[in-house]
Amino acid sequence: MRVTTRAIYDIETLALLFRDGYEYEGPWELAGGGPPAQSQADEAAKQSQQQSAQTYATTAPGLSAAEAYYKKLSSGDPSAIFSAVAPSVNSIIGNTEATKKNILANAPRGGEQNLALEEADISKAGEPRVDGTGALCKRNGQRPAGLPERDAEPVAK
Repeated sequence: MRVTTRAIYDIETLALLFRDGYEYEGPWELAGGGPPAQSQADEAAKQSQQQSAQTYATTAPGLSAAEAYYKKLSSGDPSAIFSAVAPSVNSIIGNTEATKKNILANAPRGGEQNLALEEADISKAGEPRVDGTGALCKRNGQRPAGLPERDAEPVAK
């Protein structure tokens, strides 16, 4: 049996101008070289859906946690805002206290130790703080990511 892969006909006379193909010996169902295109598309769609479900299952917990955090920040409720940022604030306080203990244990007594303790407190004051919107901001003049480099121009009245 001959399998035609390409044929060119004259549109006016319907005469066969060119024919390309090959001889095939075997079951007719396998002459196309594999499963039909629709079943290949179905299989690809099924694989894509499985991969999407896997990715979603992996990322959903993180997305839920982020959503809950930003809901608290945008709620306007001071207690909700502070409960959202409490872990960060507690971490800052804990790090400062650990630094001070290390200074007291290892720094030489006297002016150097006192200076190091004061600088730890200054550093703690410069750590992020919660502003009126509930966002963590730097007190030492640095802006959080995403804020413009300068304040907006005043609006003329």
